[in-house]
Amino acid sequence: MKMHKNMYKFKIEEKLNELEYSSRDEALKELMKLTKVSRIQFYRWRRILLTDSADIPTSKIAIIAKYFGCSIEELIHPDALSKNIIAQTRSENDLGSKYGMTCS
Repeated sequence: MKMHKNMYKFKIEEKLNELEYSSRDEALKELMKLTKVSRIQFYRWRRILLTDSADIPTSKIAIIAKYFGCSIEELIHPDALSKNIIAQTRSENDLGSKYGMTCS
């Protein structure tokens, strides 16, 4: 039987894996500081499955996306986007500009 890779709702893990191995721990510390959450909470965010009802607060998604230099949409799995998860992000007034970002 073939094992299926877990599909995460957010691409935080992918973005971290794009970093040099030696800088990942520092990136995690910085992201926890910027988002003002504990290591445990940030770990949970990294592991939210596509099928889970859990979400990351929109303002925190924007902070994480800015840190990685990507759009909010790039941080969210395409299947999650197709379920209109991003609709809340787009409806919040000036969220992107508040964090120095634009939504495409």
